[in-house]
Order: sequence, then C-alpha cells, then structure tokens
Amino acid sequence: MRDSITLKMITLLWIIWFIQLFVNGEEYVFGFVPSKALHEPWMFVTSMFLHDDTSVEHVFFNTFALLIFGPYLERLLTRKQYLMLFFAAGIAGNIAYFFINRDPNIPAIGASGAIYGMIGTLAILRPTLMIYLYYVPIPLLFAALIFLIKEFIGIFVPSPIASQAHLAGLLLGMVYGYYLKKKGSYIHARFRRPKRYYRQDYDYDYYYYY
Repeated sequence: MRDSITLKMITLLWIIWFIQLFVNGEEYVFGFVPSKALHEPWMFVTSMFLHDDTSVEHVFFNTFALLIFGPYLERLLTRKQYLMLFFAAGIAGNIAYFFINRDPNIPAIGASGAIYGMIGTLAILRPTLMIYLYYVPIPLLFAALIFLIKEFIGIFVPSPIASQAHLAGLLLGMVYGYYLKKKGSYIHARFRRPKRYYRQDYDYDYYYYY
C-alpha cells in the first residue's frame, strides 16, 4: 500500500486543496476556463487537481471515490495504464466542458472526470462487482449505466456541476475498459511472482466543479 498510486494521488489532492485555502483566484489560472484554454493549455491538466475551497465536501467525496475504486483498479492495470486512464479521462472531461458550457468564462475544477473514467473502466473489466448505490447493492456495470443516464440528463439541468465532464470521463473509461478487455492485457498481478506471470489472460465568483 505504501507504493500505491491511488494513495499518492489522494495525498496530492488534499495538499493542493489546503494550499488553495490560502490562495485567491487560482481557479482562473489553473482551473479550466474554456475561453482561455487554447492559449493556456496547461488548464487541461491542472484543473483536475483543484477543488472547491469554500467547502471540504467536493474534495472529500472525490478522494473518497478514488479510495474506493482506485486500489481495485490498480490491481488490474499497470502503472502506465492507470495513469494514462486518469489523465485521459480528466482531459476528456475538460474537452467536453470546452464544447458544452453555459458561459466560457466560468472555470471548471475537480478530479471527477478522471474518477468517472476509472469507474467506467472498472465497470467493463469487473461488471459484476457489487457496490452500494444509495444503500442498495447493485453490479458496478448497472451503476455505471445509471451514472451515464444521470449525467446526460444533468447536462440540460442548470447546476454548478459539470455533468458533461462526468459523462465524457465515464464514456472514455468504458471504451478504454473494452479495449483492454478485448486485447486481454489488463490484468497486472501485484504479487511477487516471476515476470512470466505478470500478465495473464483472465458569473466570475462562480465556477463549475466536478
């Protein structure tokens, strides 16, 4: 666990959130602002590491979801696959927000697009994995489909949540999961085994968050 990418990512997100408490306007520099993104492309990545600093709720629930799904996914993917998925899903979420937004000057921040991508991939690789959704145990694939519908509807409902980013991240994750499953190269054993066993075939004061 000491070498867990998930725990390192969670630690990093909390450190950045605490730094945000003492900094003003960071969401307009490092958050994803569609009207500025093409001239400041780092926003496609840095926005994933910022969260709402007016409340602990945003960063708490994102890191909690990461703690729930991340370690399981780590056992199935290589480090490269895991990190590629996280950043690709997060960037996909920002691209969706770039094209679908109510005001291109409102920043979007948060790691949810990336986390939804992880959920999407895990739902394809382990579709029967049981999770609790609103206190009801259901297969992860079914939960992912519920998220898919919920976030699609959310695009058309006025809200401070960037549902388009969630949806894009989830869809990318599901496509990536299908690719890995079809290729048969997604199981990465984290045990001390010979290498031949490592891979097996089995408004400006307002911003959106996700």
